[in-house]
Amino acid sequence: MVAYRRGGVAIGMLGPGQVALPIPGVPMNGPAAADLVAITETAAAEINLETNPLEPQDLLSSATAVVEGAHRLGNMSLPQRLAALLLDISEMTGQPIIGCRQDILAMAAAARRETVATILSGWRDEDWIQTRYRRCKVMDREALIRIRDKQA
Repeated sequence: MVAYRRGGVAIGMLGPGQVALPIPGVPMNGPAAADLVAITETAAAEINLETNPLEPQDLLSSATAVVEGAHRLGNMSLPQRLAALLLDISEMTGQPIIGCRQDILAMAAAARRETVATILSGWRDEDWIQTRYRRCKVMDREALIRIRDKQA
């Protein structure tokens, strides 16, 4: 799992099989450059642009993550962003268990850890999730989908 960040705000998440690249079209030293943070598991390979030039489809995951992150920040409430994040991670990994600290989830949802902990506690009381040390298990995907889609 990889989280992109600009300043203190996460702007994208990538999962297994996706390529982590800088924000397309933005110089690395420019004012909109993103840091790559919160790498929990990865396999790394150097990309030599001279021998293996990148095609537009190679940039798709990176560009999609940035656009989706901006959409979420501008159009979703915190509970919606958090539900979307948990659903995305469980879908990317194919597992209902998300192994991630609350501060990383908070960063990815552009929130404070304490606020995320309060929301997760309420969802735990509803039996929508189970939480353990550095783990969150999605128990009721449909409930999180309703929250993400503003139906809860």
